[in-house]
Amino acid sequence: MEKEPEKISYFEFQAEIGLTKHIGGTRATDELVKSCSIKKDSYILEIGCGVGLTPVYLTKKYGCRIMAVDVSKGMIEKAKQRVKREKLEDKIKFRLADAQKLPFKDNAFDSVILESVMAFIPDKKKAIKEFIRVVKKGGYIGFTEVAWVRKPPADMEKKMNDFAGSKLLSPGEWKHLLVDAGLTGITAKTYKLNMFDEVFDELTRWDFTEYLKVQYRAWKGLITKPSYRRFVMDALKLPLHLISYWGYGIYSGRKP
Repeated sequence: MEKEPEKISYFEFQAEIGLTKHIGGTRATDELVKSCSIKKDSYILEIGCGVGLTPVYLTKKYGCRIMAVDVSKGMIEKAKQRVKREKLEDKIKFRLADAQKLPFKDNAFDSVILESVMAFIPDKKKAIKEFIRVVKKGGYIGFTEVAWVRKPPADMEKKMNDFAGSKLLSPGEWKHLLVDAGLTGITAKTYKLNMFDEVFDELTRWDFTEYLKVQYRAWKGLITKPSYRRFVMDALKLPLHLISYWGYGIYSGRKP
């Protein structure tokens, strides 16, 4: 009997090809900046920085300092390379860290932000307690995330969660994570998902040469690595109409 190919996770696949993707693109990032009152003198903790696109974007556009963390060593290494190319080492630092147990002192940051990361954190309530601990009094916690804007069939939800290793919630459930944590001034905005906008944002967000390299690594992996082929086959098993149940939200609140 032929041995089944080794399985690669969603994040391992992204880390190996050097890809970071978050729903809503730069539009969502700018909205998150507004909702968290991020300014030039802000010191931000970004959870789940991926290959470093958002830290570089925020620093270049808004001038803030950033401490960026990720659970993937591969992502951190690629993010460091990006920051070095952009000559922003004085503004952006990195740590390998778990959102549920952050290696920082209390009251260290003006804001804690995440983009398409909350769904992948196993214990979301524990993570938010950590965010509250490390943010200053009056500081903000904000995140963007995919949301079930329509209740999916149970089997569809399970397939999605099993494939990505995630747990998506409804807009109301995402909001109530912040409410239940005792945050104040909570904002919650939900948007429809437009795939044309998502693809356009991804193409314009990346340097063209770099994006071609990402595509090259992905296709090379498909040819040479059985684990990549298994990942793609698992993705193709997801229902085609899955995204019709999706929207995305921008959620934020302040530490009292």
